[in-house]
This record gives sequence, C-alpha cells and structure tokens, in this order.
Amino acid sequence: ANHPTQYGFENIQTDPAIVTETVSIDYSIDLRLVADLVEAPPQELLALNPGLLRLTTPPPGILTGPFDLHLPPGTASLFQQRIAGIPEDRRAQWRYHRVTPDDTLASVAHSFHVSVEQLATTNQLHTDDTLDKVEALVVPVPLPSAPASHTDVYKARRGDTLVTIADRFGVSLDDLHRWNHTTGASVMAGQRIRVTEPARLAPHTRERSSASAHQAKQSGTSRKPGAKRSSEDKPSVKQKKEAPSTQKKAASTAHKSGESKKTQSHSKSTSKKNIQK
Repeated sequence: ANHPTQYGFENIQTDPAIVTETVSIDYSIDLRLVADLVEAPPQELLALNPGLLRLTTPPPGILTGPFDLHLPPGTASLFQQRIAGIPEDRRAQWRYHRVTPDDTLASVAHSFHVSVEQLATTNQLHTDDTLDKVEALVVPVPLPSAPASHTDVYKARRGDTLVTIADRFGVSLDDLHRWNHTTGASVMAGQRIRVTEPARLAPHTRERSSASAHQAKQSGTSRKPGAKRSSEDKPSVKQKKEAPSTQKKAASTAHKSGESKKTQSHSKSTSKKNIQK
C-alpha cells in the first residue's frame, strides 16, 4: 500500500477515506445501544468498527487505555448527550428508545420484554402515565441469561440478524451458518434459527442392540411364551436312562451306610459289656 508502483500497481484511484467521528470510552457498551443513541443501524457501526468481533466493546480490564469508538459523522455530541442519562454499569445491556406517537409504556415494555413497572420506575414515571411529552425512554433490559439446555430453536424478530443472534446465544456466526445451512447475515422476522448444535445419535447403537438380541436368543431368553421347546431344551434319552440308575446307587449307598452304623453301635455295646464284666 505504501509503494504500489513497486508491485505493478499504477494509476490507482483509491476510494475516498471514510469520514467518522471518534469518542474515547473507558467502559463497555453494547453497539445496539450506540445505534439507538445515534440513530444508525448496528450494521453501519460494525462496519465503522471492524475490530469488534461482537456487538459489545471490550471491558476496561482488557485494554490498557480508552477504546476509540468510531461513529457516523456529526453524531459524537449527540452520543455524549444521550449516554449521560444511562448508568455506566448498565451501558452494556440497557437500551434507548425514541418515543413515537403510537407508543405507550405497555407497548414499549412488551417490545423489549420488560415489565411496565420496571420501565416506569427507570424513567421516573407512573405506570398509568402517558408518553405525550416524553421524547425517549431508557429501557432496563436485564442481563441475558444462558440459554436453557432444551432451547435449540430461536424465532427471529424484526431487526434481528445472524450476527445479533450469534451474540445473544454466545455462538459464532460460522456455527449458525453450519447448523442452519445458510450464508450471509440477514434473516426474516419469524424465521426459526437453530442456535445449538443438532444432537447426533451415538455410533454403533444399533449394532450393540443387535448383539444383545443375538445373545439373548442363544441363551433362550428370547423364546416366546407358549412356544415349543427345541431339541436342545429337551433332555436326551441317555440322561433319562441314567436317572433311575443314579437313584438306585444312592439308595444302595444309604442302605450300606445304615448297616455300617448298626455294626458300629453293636460293637460299642459289646465292648462296654466286656469292660463291665
């Protein structure tokens, strides 16, 4: 870029430099809040700050000095004026809403998923007040909680992009493209976007089930009730013939054992009589 002619680039007509205004901040802020304050789309702010990978500027603990936030030309003073009404420790989550003639506290609260009481208290209003003389509202959006384990599909709302959805659920844009088979960053309102990795069946599950069924069949546990016994289950003829002979041998052994006990008892009584004599 410093020596284009050295590398064969001559008569280059460069694009005009991007005109921006820069404010130095020492706090973290959500680019969606910045977009609300300066009335510019978040995509424009991302283009002006290409070093940001998410929709939030880095927290003070990461940087060694203030962060230079680039804004559209002519909006720096407007940003400083409006950001003063939002607490510094809430600038990474709260929003700023310009009131329209059709707005009510209830409609604004419903749009940002907050309660009417919270919205009214933050702006020092009563829940039954009108917004006739109110120019803008500070919206106390709560901290985003981690998505539940069963939440795997998100229904896109108006103004959403894949970039904002990825930031909301803590995933990368590449993951959303891969899980939803999409490209680009635009989405339609009402479109369902998968925000978690699809579940996959464990490998070899079917093979293990088949092996268990085969083992059960071999052990005879898979035989249906009332089914005829196979030839393997029936005792053999040889086993039937051997059973009576075995019973006879046992009876004979028991008989001999009884006779032996009688003989021993008789011998003991005889010897006892001899001793007494």
